[in-house]
Amino acid sequence: TLSGSAFGATQGSSTVNFGNATANVTSWSNTSIVATVPSGLPTGPINVTVTVGGQTSNSQTFNVTTLSTPAYNNTGTSDDSNPTAASFDGHGNSYSAQALQGVGITPGSTIPFNGVTFTWPTPASGQPNNWQANGQVIPVSGGGTLAFLGASANGASTGTFTVHYSGGGTQTFNLTFSDWTLGGGTLSPSPGNQIVVTMPYRNTPTGKQTHKSYVFYIQVTLTVPSGQTIQSVQLPTTESPGQIHIFAIGTK
Repeated sequence: TLSGSAFGATQGSSTVNFGNATANVTSWSNTSIVATVPSGLPTGPINVTVTVGGQTSNSQTFNVTTLSTPAYNNTGTSDDSNPTAASFDGHGNSYSAQALQGVGITPGSTIPFNGVTFTWPTPASGQPNNWQANGQVIPVSGGGTLAFLGASANGASTGTFTVHYSGGGTQTFNLTFSDWTLGGGTLSPSPGNQIVVTMPYRNTPTGKQTHKSYVFYIQVTLTVPSGQTIQSVQLPTTESPGQIHIFAIGTK
C-alpha cells in the first residue's frame, strides 16, 4: 500500500513502478494505492515510483522478499515401535511409517499420480510432516491444474482455498477431503477424491488398529489470467466438520 496525496481519484493512465517493472494496481484513490509486487523481481531493495499525468514521484525504497514455505504444523506419521510420537487426528492416532513404506512412500519419495509428480514430506516419523489447514500461504508455480495429496481427520471436511496469481488476482474454490480411514471403512471417498494408497492399518496410542488408512488425490482446474502464473495457494482458515491435512501440492 502506497500512501500520499494528489494521486487522483482514479488510476486512468497513471502507473506504479518497481524499478522498470510496472505493477498491477488493485485499488486507487487520491491518497492511497494498493499494488502487487511484479513477479520475477530479484530480492533486495528496489525503488518504487508513481507516475501521474506524466509527472513521476520521488522514489521510495521497497525490500523485495520471496515467499517462504510455512512450517508443517501436524505430526501425522509414527513408527510402529513408537506410536505415541504422532497424532494425525488429535486423538493420538496416526499413519504408520512401516505401512506407508509398504506401499512405496518414504520421507522425500516422489509419488507420480494422474499426471502430477508429488514429493512426500521429508521429515522422519515422529516429526511434523503435513499442514493442518489454518490459512497457510504456500508457494506454488506452473500449470493450470492444482492438485493435492491429503486427507481429513474426524470426518470428511470442506474448506475454501484461494489461489494467488502473479498479476495480483485471486481465485477461490471449495474442496472436500475424505476422512483418512473412510469412517473406519463405513464410507466411500468424497466426490472428486481418488485413493492414491491404501494401508492395512493405522497406529493408535496402544499399537496397531486394523482400520485401513488412505491418502487421497484431489484436483481443481484453474482459470489462469492470460500472461500470468500461479504464485501461491492459501489453505482454508476454517473447515468443517473435521480437519483438512495436506501432505503435498503439485501442478500440471
